[in-house]
Amino acid sequence: SHVTRVEGAWNIDGKGPSNWDVFTHKFPGKISNGSNGDVAADSYHRYKEDIKLLKEMNADSYRFSISWPRVIPYGKISKGINEKGIGYYNKLIDEILAYGLKPIVTIFHWDLPQALDEEYGSFVSPKIIKDFHDYANLLFARFGDRVKDWITFNEPWTFSSNGYDSGTFAPGRCSAWMNNNCTGGNSGTEPYLVAHHQLLAHADVVKLYRRVYQALQKGQIGITLVTAWMVPFLNSPLDQRAAIRALDFMFGWFMNPLVYGDYPASMRILARDRLPKFTSKQSKELIGSYDFLGLNYYTASYAAHVTTPPNKVNLSYSTDPQVNVTGVDEVNNPTLPLKQALQDSFRIRYYYQHLQYVRKAIKNGVRVMAYYGWAIIDNFEWSAGYSCMHRASREVVLFDPEIERTLHRQRRNTLQQEEQGIWQPIKEILIELPFEEEMAENEANRRVLRDFAVPGTQGSQTSIARPSVQFVNNYNRNAQNNPYSNTYNPGWRNHPNFGWKDQGNQPRPTNPPGFQSRQPQAETKPGWEIAVEKLAKVTSDRFERVEGRLDQLTTMYRNVEVQIGQIVSSLNNRNQGELPS
Repeated sequence: SHVTRVEGAWNIDGKGPSNWDVFTHKFPGKISNGSNGDVAADSYHRYKEDIKLLKEMNADSYRFSISWPRVIPYGKISKGINEKGIGYYNKLIDEILAYGLKPIVTIFHWDLPQALDEEYGSFVSPKIIKDFHDYANLLFARFGDRVKDWITFNEPWTFSSNGYDSGTFAPGRCSAWMNNNCTGGNSGTEPYLVAHHQLLAHADVVKLYRRVYQALQKGQIGITLVTAWMVPFLNSPLDQRAAIRALDFMFGWFMNPLVYGDYPASMRILARDRLPKFTSKQSKELIGSYDFLGLNYYTASYAAHVTTPPNKVNLSYSTDPQVNVTGVDEVNNPTLPLKQALQDSFRIRYYYQHLQYVRKAIKNGVRVMAYYGWAIIDNFEWSAGYSCMHRASREVVLFDPEIERTLHRQRRNTLQQEEQGIWQPIKEILIELPFEEEMAENEANRRVLRDFAVPGTQGSQTSIARPSVQFVNNYNRNAQNNPYSNTYNPGWRNHPNFGWKDQGNQPRPTNPPGFQSRQPQAETKPGWEIAVEKLAKVTSDRFERVEGRLDQLTTMYRNVEVQIGQIVSSLNNRNQGELPS
């Protein structure tokens, strides 16, 4: 869970304003339903219910974040610590431990004291490193006797890109060519600065923990990154390189410095002097600065090489919109019995299938520490507000402005399936799941459908859809678009930085831009049919070559046969006693 999304209590017990408090209050139009996290799931007052239900779910740990402005209201230690905020997290951690669960704490999950934004721009400035150091030091000192697993940053890429490139998240900064509704900023420079300072702050805090606390507290510290898997739009060398660049600009942006001490070469080539440089000391501190690595992932995306000039890349979609031709897929029936309403076979199937691949990763030697599904409860989903549900565990009716809001907790069917082995502690489920047959079937389907896309939103799995491209010339990112879905592009996938080197001076292609010349032509045929046709053609070509060789051999043997016949005839026709000529 995350503080802005579940805690509520935004202005009580000494908490200072956060960047998200200000963003949602000042710009409600940037949230799909004009909502905010003032109350959210009210976990600040109901945390005991939440932890009790976690235990009933057979969970063995709880990953949550701490609110910087709740414990240090104005961001700086020198301006005071909020002991009531410290007290809340002490009670939360103690409650988790009382139920036999392990607390996993994220230090920064995108909410920061608004005072630091107003003073020096927070993560745009290197000044943030010192204040983040002091904040983390406070957490280690107050909670480290019980918390043994620390995560410095959650998805630093998302914070950099959505907050400072597309402007869809707080603080809503970007260039006008990216989004006309931004509050100022520069999409070409600020995301790189924010990412750079997050990396330096991470390395600094890891160094602090290892030097001062780790031996005494016997804990570990890491970071959680995010990535989408990138698939070449066409099986061409240009698109294959584009897929690698796209991974570099999302996963490699943060993983490369943690492993090699510098950004990927493609970023250095394309971003040039906009990409900050590490000193040799900073590089050394970054390398290996994690005891474990968290990896968030939501979907896969196509990547294609584009030749449009910088800042002229239009948005596109890798999948068609899905339409339920028979009407609505679910009936909004308020009289439906609760037991029936909580049936959740779709989500059960998602986790069931997904954990099979987690198990496969373990079998392949990946050291999986834990698996977490987002999220345990309905919550405030950033710019999507309360318009989408991610809960794995319970129903919390928060979201219809026309009905009375209720914060009632109710276990969902997803987590009432322990007897089927659907949601057990991960050590059990990875052993007990029937695996081999379905894995083989899934792999076979993947091979047959390799030309298809599997779009998905956070915490869900959708139908297989055919790849196509839709061009949108005048698209303003608005809040109702789910920032984690395949039908939302916050700017990074088609960002001008992805244009290949030395392509910037080429003339802009005719409308529709970007991908028209690369769009697949055989859109009416299913992918499996295309694959079968390719296989048949290859087989036919091979048979033709074999038949040609057989014809050549037959002709050669016939010539030899004629020659032998001529020799025999010559021998039979010679006079008696005459030597052969």
